[in-house]
Amino acid sequence: MRICFTPFSYSLTGLDCGVTGFTAPAVINCTSTTVTPIVNVKNYGSVAITSCSIIYSIDGGAPATFNWNGNLAAAAITIVTLPATALSSGLHTIQAYTSGPNGGYDTYALDDTTTFYFTTNGITPNFIQGFESTTFPPAGWSIVNPDSSTTWGQSTAGYHNGNASAHMNNYYYSSPGEKDDLISPNFNVSSTVSPQLSFYVAYAMYTSNTPETLSVFISTDCGATWTSIYSKNGTALQTAPSTTSEFVPTAAQWRKDSISLSAYTTFQNVIFKFENTTENGNDLYLDDINITASATGIPITANNITDVTVFPNPTNNKINVLFALNNQENVSIKLYDIYGEMINAFINQPLGKGNHSYNFELNDYAAGIYFLNVTSGESTTVKKVYFQK
Repeated sequence: MRICFTPFSYSLTGLDCGVTGFTAPAVINCTSTTVTPIVNVKNYGSVAITSCSIIYSIDGGAPATFNWNGNLAAAAITIVTLPATALSSGLHTIQAYTSGPNGGYDTYALDDTTTFYFTTNGITPNFIQGFESTTFPPAGWSIVNPDSSTTWGQSTAGYHNGNASAHMNNYYYSSPGEKDDLISPNFNVSSTVSPQLSFYVAYAMYTSNTPETLSVFISTDCGATWTSIYSKNGTALQTAPSTTSEFVPTAAQWRKDSISLSAYTTFQNVIFKFENTTENGNDLYLDDINITASATGIPITANNITDVTVFPNPTNNKINVLFALNNQENVSIKLYDIYGEMINAFINQPLGKGNHSYNFELNDYAAGIYFLNVTSGESTTVKKVYFQK
């Protein structure tokens, strides 16, 4: 017996509108911490929309409502300017959705909501990007892909720490000379001492005739111009022997490269661009991009606190923190989220020379990646913590 299926087509009718994206703010905002969100509202239905409510929330805060009135024909899009909002410097998220078109019921709510990430006036170091987010590029980062072909992506096959890294698949990128950029959010390194950019890289050439290039650029004018601060290719870039197989790094095939940012301590907004130039050779990986700095007058050192250990990691309820002090000194243990915001100061007190052990509950926090700063005087150690529920 042959079973026949009637082709199914889906078309929306009635009242249906939603937010399709944001025209503003920009992904990177270098001149002000006050933003004026502009959303794109589309009529997905067959009935003209003359009114709707736009509900929006910034950084997960209390929702605000903006009531829009106009005349939006079927399939048309209009831009709606929301009220200006003053924010702190750093990485932010805004979510917006529509409700109550023409005072009625939206027949298809799944297309109503959009989320957007942006920065204002620079994220304050210290900051680590480990590319562990389920979305790529991560919040606040962007990609420039001129040929709309192979470009930066996320790899869960090779990584320095955690479970993922940023990856350029040069092995299958048959466009020698093409450049692809991975661009960071903006950072505020003004009034700091010894700011530094560091990252872990893994790369193997296919042959000596196909050397990829990794270049790092810095911008102090919100991306209008760029200055080269790092460039390596071929044997200078490679961290593993050449191979004609597609390269996936082992744990031992990563190298940490560091770049001083001391020449840029007068700038409130600096942006970094990681540029891969392909030669259709072999794969390149980046992980644990770290921007570190100390407040004015406090040099970065790491000599008094040693043997810092955090376990279990990943964890699903609590962490144990072990460390040793070479000398008696004040110790603080602070927890930061991926946006660089401190969310808890566990301890801040004088401790004696020797070994110390603490445990802290994490059940009040959402699952995700956190950074634990263990500081003794001028010595700081940062540990990435993975919290799973």
